[in-house]
Amino acid sequence: MSCRRVHHGYDLTTWRVIAAAVERGHDFRIGLEDTLLLPDGRLARDNLELIQAARSVLERAV
Repeated sequence: MSCRRVHHGYDLTTWRVIAAAVERGHDFRIGLEDTLLLPDGRLARDNLELIQAARSVLERAV
């Protein structure tokens, strides 16, 4: 049995952790329980805004 590796960070480190996960081809999670901050340090309005920011990180890597 194998388990997928899922990365998640805390506060602003979340964005470096996501970038590292993408580089390694691993999954990641994002949500208000991980960080309230967007990559530029602004406060996220909701989970959707965090998901959109994480998707941008993923799309830039592809």
